[in-house]
Amino acid sequence: PFYRSEQIIVIPRNQTLFSHDPYFEPLPYKVFSPVVRKQFLQKLLDLQTHVTNMEVWSDTLGRNMSLTDICFKPLAPDYSTCAVQSPLGYFQSNGTNLNLTHLNDFDLVDADWITHLVACTQNPISMNDNSPNQMSCFAEWGGPIYPWVVFGGYNGTAYLNASAIVLTFIVNNDVNSESKQVRAAKEWESAFLKVARQFKEDNSAEFDVRYSSERSIEDELERESNSDVLTILISYLVMFAYVTITLGQYKSCNRLFIDAKVTLGLAGVVIVLIAVACSLGFWSYLGFPATLIIIEVVPFLVLAVGVDNIFILVQHYQRDTAYADCVQARIARSVGSVGPSMLLSSLSESVAFFFGALTSMPAVRVFALYAGMAVLVDFLLQISCFVALLSLDARRQAAGRPDVLCCLLASKDEQAAQHQQQQLPREILDSNPDSAQSNSNNSGLLFQLFKRYISAVLFQSWVRPFVILLFTGWACLCLASVHNVRVGLDQELSMPEDSYVIDYFDGIKRYLSVGPPVYFVVRGPLDYSDPSQQNLVCSRAGCPQKSMVGQLSQMSEIPTYSYIVSPPSSWFDDYVDWLDPSGHPPCCRYHTAGSGGFCPATSSATDCVSCNVNFTSDGRPVQSEFYRYLDYFLMDNPGPACAKGGHAAYATAIARSNATGAVTASYYMTYHSVLRTGDDFINAYKMAIKMTDDINEYFENVTQSKEINVFPYSVFYVFYEQYLTIVHDTVVNLSICVAAIGVTVGISVEFCSHLVRAFAVSKETSRLARARDSFVHMGSSVFSGITLTKLGGIVILGFAKSQLFKIFYFRMYLGIVLFGALHGLVFLPVLLSY
Repeated sequence: PFYRSEQIIVIPRNQTLFSHDPYFEPLPYKVFSPVVRKQFLQKLLDLQTHVTNMEVWSDTLGRNMSLTDICFKPLAPDYSTCAVQSPLGYFQSNGTNLNLTHLNDFDLVDADWITHLVACTQNPISMNDNSPNQMSCFAEWGGPIYPWVVFGGYNGTAYLNASAIVLTFIVNNDVNSESKQVRAAKEWESAFLKVARQFKEDNSAEFDVRYSSERSIEDELERESNSDVLTILISYLVMFAYVTITLGQYKSCNRLFIDAKVTLGLAGVVIVLIAVACSLGFWSYLGFPATLIIIEVVPFLVLAVGVDNIFILVQHYQRDTAYADCVQARIARSVGSVGPSMLLSSLSESVAFFFGALTSMPAVRVFALYAGMAVLVDFLLQISCFVALLSLDARRQAAGRPDVLCCLLASKDEQAAQHQQQQLPREILDSNPDSAQSNSNNSGLLFQLFKRYISAVLFQSWVRPFVILLFTGWACLCLASVHNVRVGLDQELSMPEDSYVIDYFDGIKRYLSVGPPVYFVVRGPLDYSDPSQQNLVCSRAGCPQKSMVGQLSQMSEIPTYSYIVSPPSSWFDDYVDWLDPSGHPPCCRYHTAGSGGFCPATSSATDCVSCNVNFTSDGRPVQSEFYRYLDYFLMDNPGPACAKGGHAAYATAIARSNATGAVTASYYMTYHSVLRTGDDFINAYKMAIKMTDDINEYFENVTQSKEINVFPYSVFYVFYEQYLTIVHDTVVNLSICVAAIGVTVGISVEFCSHLVRAFAVSKETSRLARARDSFVHMGSSVFSGITLTKLGGIVILGFAKSQLFKIFYFRMYLGIVLFGALHGLVFLPVLLSY
């Protein structure tokens, strides 16, 4: 598990440089950034001290806890201080050291905090700044502070001209997100966020403060979901209300409650929810876990399909007044007429979703399975349950009973009028001067709008060519712009618009001067004691240039191409240096008295003797002695006497066999360059894979085996793995869907399939007449059934706080509906007319 990172970025609002020129030796530059003013550093020290010392009540531990209970201590047990990356570490996070000033014999300053900072940023691993103060650059927790980690917003290596300071508190993590360690860490992080927020509010005029903790993204995503629950609920209610109200045809105020179809519309919506529930139950029973995105989005998709079918079926029944026969016969004719197009559209969408399950991305695969099953079940329920409910509702309406309160009987006069109206043949109705009573009332205003006005304009001889040219030009323009589509998702978009994490992400882009660490992990039967296999990874004199460390070091010299900024740390090379007996004193020593054991270089015990490892002529330990002192190396803390101790850097970098002690896997760490955009993250990951492919090819050529291999790891890789194949997956899935469906794909099939089938079965004699007939009879149903239904709910989503909702559920979904409707209701009928 990677460490939990808690960060505060502090940027002085006044970025005026100041001059400083002590009497001591000349400095490389004499003008410095306000981030290294003593007053500013003292304020940061107060903040850092408050964070490290604050006590927080922990329900997990049952007591007060502080950072030391959960933090990463790389040099424990020798150093029990938490690892904090801060420029105050150069002063051991001590106010006395920060204020330490040395005067020469003439009472002139020849050593102060600036001279110390200059020395330490030039050589971070120095144990002596070579000034009269003789101060170490190592932090109080025993490790070095690298300037590119704690300073931000500078050019080249001018660290002390930075515009920002970065404080990083490192906390231990755990694979199990519900472990005691993680739960305690989250409790401390809550208090940390409050302190950071208070510091920002108290110093808003003086500093710009950006901050974040490991739990911040999770917290903000949860807050975002909770804050948009009401918005989503209102969106659904708007769609539900639209369906229940507009499904009926209202002829007069006296018959308002009789002609209403609130109960039927509500039943249609409930059938959609039942279909979603059936899909959830089915796939959950088979072991495919549901996610929040499925529960939020699948009902939208199924509602789009289901409502369209409901409107087409109900409106066809309402318009079927040609014969004076029973309700059951009219229902049968309606189902026989529009049932095939309902089957076509539902089956097309279901097939499209099921083909989407062929993707290699688990989340997309599960979503496609849930959506495909929900659409299929929804159709089955519509063609069975909803048809039965439609029949019952039609009988209620024929009996003159009011909607909802269907137990109430209509008056005898209303029943007689209703009976007389139903018995009139279609020919008499059409010849009746009061045509509003026949056509308008039976067909509805939207139908009349499509029949009398829109179709009259759309199918004009001069309009049709214009429509074809307009949509063809639009398609060409869109195709010409496809290259602007970017792969990836900027992480800011996952946060609410008012989130403090967005400011933090912006701070990372502007001020961080180094990217995330990257680990190159070597695994397999590599015998590190064998010189021939040492050559695969080493970078010492005599090692081949194509060794792993050699290749990575070369790539670090071209960071704009490789996204690697420094040579990797090599435990093997440092271990060989540590074993060298020529050191004064030697690093490798052990006790001869008592039970023996490792003797650190700082020990003055009289029984400590050098390990006296035998070296070969090329400066490497002999094979038989390579593993003998590896445990000592991993126990040794770096210090003035021996800077190569491996405890801090490599204690967790090596996995060893319990039986033989041999190294079975290890990592070599370096840093990515600063990654600011989604493209940067994707390209950095791609380059890491390319470099390891080259290294693995070299390993295979040397060993004639694939057993030893290397893979890269950085904490962000898991989020960007999907983008390596997303273009290929998209092309494959769309191609399969197009081949399977033929017309269009996905939800857009709803706008086309009903019209296409109506055109195919139309009894009109010419193509133009058939196109107009299908447009008039199906266009209004498609428009009211899917376009208007979805528009109401989608517009509400525009008020969501979530940027993801605004972009994907509002803008993109709105685009799908509007562009689908324009192509299905304008371009397609004109195309069919030709």
